[in-house]
Amino acid sequence: MMRTPDGHSRLELSRFLAPAVVADHRHAPMHALGYLRVMFAVDDLDATRERVRKMGAQRVGELVR
Repeated sequence: MMRTPDGHSRLELSRFLAPAVVADHRHAPMHALGYLRVMFAVDDLDATRERVRKMGAQRVGELVR
């Protein structure tokens, strides 16, 4: 569970491991059921990654710079 910096909202990120994905969600249209992308602007990506890693966050995919 993530809390927004203003403290007014929360966002839960989850990943389902089962059942297996039937279709390739990477090619789903933006209006498909569910939210496919969530983005945050940060001042220092490396510092943010380290901070959330200490809280138990794990990177799901490859880091691309």
